Amino acid sequence: MKLERILVATDFSDFARTAVDQAAAAARGADAELVVVYAFDATPTSSYAVADQGATSAAIDEWLADERARRQKALAGLEQELVDSGVRARAVFAEGFADDVIIEQSEAVNASLVVLGSHGRTGVSRWLLGSVAEHVTRRSAVPVLIARGSAGPFRKLLVPTDFTPFARRALDAAIAIAAPDAALDVVHFWQDPLTSPIYFEAPPTPETVAVTVSEAIEASVRERGDALIAELGALDGNRTASFDCRPDTARHGIEEALGAGEYDLVVMGSHGRRGLKRFFLGSVAETILRHATCSVLIAHSEP
Repeated sequence: MKLERILVATDFSDFARTAVDQAAAAARGADAELVVVYAFDATPTSSYAVADQGATSAAIDEWLADERARRQKALAGLEQELVDSGVRARAVFAEGFADDVIIEQSEAVNASLVVLGSHGRTGVSRWLLGSVAEHVTRRSAVPVLIARGSAGPFRKLLVPTDFTPFARRALDAAIAIAAPDAALDVVHFWQDPLTSPIYFEAPPTPETVAVTVSEAIEASVRERGDALIAELGALDGNRTASFDCRPDTARHGIEEALGAGEYDLVVMGSHGRRGLKRFFLGSVAETILRHATCSVLIAHSEP
């Protein structure tokens, strides 16, 4: 995967600023074009506050015109700031609902990656993404990065794998967005079938059998993992990739790995299938997307 064009959405909030900074860092590293999109909602619902104050239709139109001009000026200023910082950037001002505009513009400019900020607030140990981020993540045919944490670039990446084509696409996306000196930790989580209720109503009792099977599974997984790393070959720059396997469920294993706070990005493949113009992310991706405090990149299957 090559990052040729990155689309980042902004609403000029602090969350969006994180997304813009991470997208800019990725664009510099990949020498990619950065397209900054602002969606201006001029539907009647956006002017309810003015209408509630008894404003006339003409006054509402004037308010919308002023808001439109103010946002266009802010967007032009952001574009110039990025250009001055050495990024090949251009801005797009479009009218419509944010999730629709982002998807439409992503397809129109043939984006390789979409970057969004998360407006979620922590509570009950979870992040609430907000409807725009969630809708775009589900609908986008290209990888989507939900930006959290530092401005980037990404130097420590967790890349869970189950050796499927979905996971391989996620690994390719991780390599593409990683900093030149990044370390990619590719990890497979596995469960012992002899102790998992998925396979048996009651686990076998002979301890030697369980140990033998566990060792065989781990050896097989490590062999596949080493082959995957060898297949990658030498990475550009000083990027490195290593493989590890751990006996755990994918969800718990990923959450535990992220809990130490050493990763600034987790990259996951989505096993979802398209239907009704959207992807189904799958439970593990959905959970990590909501709970992770670092940035999360979701790579869908090929459309």
